[in-house]
Amino acid sequence: MKFDHRGRVIYGVAGVLLVCLIAVRMRQTQAIRTEEAHLDERFTRQEIAARTEQLCRVVMPQIGELRLSPEYVGPQLQRGTLQNCWFVMCHDAAGDPVASVAWNADTGALWSFARQKEPLAMDGQEKLSRKAAVKCAWQWLCRLGVAVPLSQWRLAGVPEWNERAWFVCWKTEGQAASVLLDDRTGALRCLRCWSPRPLLTSAE
Repeated sequence: MKFDHRGRVIYGVAGVLLVCLIAVRMRQTQAIRTEEAHLDERFTRQEIAARTEQLCRVVMPQIGELRLSPEYVGPQLQRGTLQNCWFVMCHDAAGDPVASVAWNADTGALWSFARQKEPLAMDGQEKLSRKAAVKCAWQWLCRLGVAVPLSQWRLAGVPEWNERAWFVCWKTEGQAASVLLDDRTGALRCLRCWSPRPLLTSAE
């Protein structure tokens, strides 16, 4: 059977398209397998729930029954990079929200903690000094596993006071954290951890 020039061109184009389609399909299959393998490496719902309950009982030791709702929210933009995230809402026995927590789904590192209820303070309790607030903020970083004693963390700016709270920022190589404290009790209100963006050089 003989083909004219037009037929050979059509069959040639069809062959190229078929090869491209096979290549694309192979890449998609490889991407799915890579993603499935990566899913196996992430922290599970049960592991994140256990970490969250432990953290909440350290921060709020008076809390009773906890109801946790871990939700895998997928890649989130963190300082210019996409990172997988678990987000957990925490409720008490009455169903009232008490805290929210976010974790890195791949490493299990704490990203943020936010208390939903104001910590109780005794009448007449004096405001913490700046020095006491710095010490308290550092203790929270260590208690929650963000930092370890004698590590190379240092203050990132002057601690600020505003509306019943001290705001203290810390940094070390490749990592930073901010701590919001009740200015009377030193109770943790909010904590955020992140990796600072690298500074661009003039050549970049």
